[in-house]
Amino acid sequence: MTVSKNIFLMLIIAIIGSLLFSFNLSNDSISHVDKVDSDFSHVIDDDSLIVWSTDRKLEWSDFLGIPDTVKFKRFKAISANGYFDIKNKIKGDSIEVFIYCYFDRYKSWSIWEDKELLNHEQRHFDLAEVIVRKFRKRVSNYPLKNENSFWYWYRNVALNEYLNEKSYYQLYDKETNHGTIIEIQQKWDKKIDDMLEELKDYSNPRVVVRKKDR
Repeated sequence: MTVSKNIFLMLIIAIIGSLLFSFNLSNDSISHVDKVDSDFSHVIDDDSLIVWSTDRKLEWSDFLGIPDTVKFKRFKAISANGYFDIKNKIKGDSIEVFIYCYFDRYKSWSIWEDKELLNHEQRHFDLAEVIVRKFRKRVSNYPLKNENSFWYWYRNVALNEYLNEKSYYQLYDKETNHGTIIEIQQKWDKKIDDMLEELKDYSNPRVVVRKKDR
């Protein structure tokens, strides 16, 4: 079984405080998976990453990055979210892809800790999972004809569609004023929960793309 690994890193910077804003950065790829077997429980062996889960919420102790208080002197917190994938061809007529949403502990930091700010950061992570689920949905519905055409579409079309979803983060921060408007934040909390529920069929990182009947 041959495993091909490409890791796409899109950092989603969620910033709260006076005169705060959010933005996205890209970074070099990282590699921490040597092999994939039928268990997959060991896939995430890098303690710098937290894979999104309903059972694992962020804590302030997860923000292990060194604050850059010179460049970001007015910022209270920065959280870095993104996705990576593990690609694996399992049969001649199907392709298996594992698509994970993650939080990078060592690229995230805070200098202020309160429950409202932590909730805002958690919701950034949840919103990142929503966008990854949309990505999984698009990939699972691809009309597979052959492997080459699929990977071309995956790299050049699907990935761009994924990146275009970043407008959600900007809208979220704008409407909540980075979490400082409690009533609007609560509305977004419910909105994000509703989106996660609507996309629950795509909560599994494992996506199998099969050839479609003619």
